[in-house]
Amino acid sequence: MELNFELNFEDWVQFQTYYLKTSKTFKTRKLIVTIFFPAMMMALSIIDITKNGFRPPIILLFLSLSILWIWLYPKRILNAALGYSKKTVREKGFNNLWGNYRLLISNEDIHSIGPNGEYKIKWSTFCKFYEDRDYLFLFNTPISAIIIPKKKVDHPFVLEQLIIQINNTKLD
Repeated sequence: MELNFELNFEDWVQFQTYYLKTSKTFKTRKLIVTIFFPAMMMALSIIDITKNGFRPPIILLFLSLSILWIWLYPKRILNAALGYSKKTVREKGFNNLWGNYRLLISNEDIHSIGPNGEYKIKWSTFCKFYEDRDYLFLFNTPISAIIIPKKKVDHPFVLEQLIIQINNTKLD
């Protein structure tokens, strides 16, 4: 089977968004940072109570700041991480990733031919796949994948056959 499609920067951003939202490391970092500030606010309020007595406006201020932090910060950290990734890709000149790709799919492997060269990946190398309405991500390592934008595929039937083959392949 042969599958042809075009990959661009926006497709890569969608992959990065999915990766960050599902990454255990990123989730842990986000949780730690989200909890750290409210914990500091709680510690400051306890210190203030012991030194100055109970002052409702100060307690209300610390509580409000903590609630705002918990409500707003998780989105901010995701956007900051995506912004950093986008900036890095633009500055480092990864333009050889964007362009037309051709996947030659067999029962043994996927042969990818793209702007940055050719490589073969055996089916046994794939560790995970993810599919949604717009994309198919075939992870050959925990942090990298073949990104297939479904709307840009030249033959939807071949894409359907690939998805069937993926579902029939045991991924660890």
